[in-house]
Amino acid sequence: MRRAVPGACLLVLAMYAQASAGQPYETDDPAPAEYRTYEIYAYGDYRHFIDTNGSGVVETSPIALEVDYGLFPNIEFSIAVPILYRRSFSDTGSPVSSQGTGDLAIGTVYRFLQETKTRPQISINPCVTLATGTLRDDPSEVHGKFLLPLWPQKSIGKWTVFGGGGAMFDWDGTSRLSWIGGVAATYDVTDATNIGIEFDRTTPRTDTPNGITDVDVGFIQDVGKFHAVMFSFGRSLQPGTFHGYAAYEWMLGPKTKPEFTR
Repeated sequence: MRRAVPGACLLVLAMYAQASAGQPYETDDPAPAEYRTYEIYAYGDYRHFIDTNGSGVVETSPIALEVDYGLFPNIEFSIAVPILYRRSFSDTGSPVSSQGTGDLAIGTVYRFLQETKTRPQISINPCVTLATGTLRDDPSEVHGKFLLPLWPQKSIGKWTVFGGGGAMFDWDGTSRLSWIGGVAATYDVTDATNIGIEFDRTTPRTDTPNGITDVDVGFIQDVGKFHAVMFSFGRSLQPGTFHGYAAYEWMLGPKTKPEFTR
């Protein structure tokens, strides 16, 4: 398993279903899956927030699957699709519930700069969301998205710092361009246990006119060489928001490799 805790874009996966995500942080890291190796994540997430109408909304993905594959050395291919459940609470009416599939998300990671003692590793991570999901409040939500971020990372001893960000283009008829970015720091408590904290920001969008600023903490525990459990939780600076994430990771790769390294 990779040494640094993989980054997770909880907001992007749960609300916009971008395939750039790793786990368990919203900020991604630049390390692609090892060549000819599968990283399979079965995960669930939860988010409570206040929508533009002032109603409380609970949006969860009780079951979801992401598969990352090392297509070539330093190149990863990813695909993800969640099952979503949404429940809205307003002061003037009864709760409204809906459920369905999220949008299919496809992405790649290309690490074009390797880490050394004096420089970080850096990857570019283009992702496309296809409007295939069935959970939509109105027809105007049927549109795709494109995300183009840049992620650097540097490890010093037991500490690893990664972050970056990029542009998100939404084909919603307004050609609205927004930006995402963040930074995370993780620490290897033991060879198998890692903890971390992150700060991330999404600039204002049509559905989030004030933008979103999140603070999260995360934990990952390796179980042998090819399995791990992980979770993260946090809240936005905006009132009434909370989110959580939990996942199981299973790695499949060539049996001739003596060991995977995180």
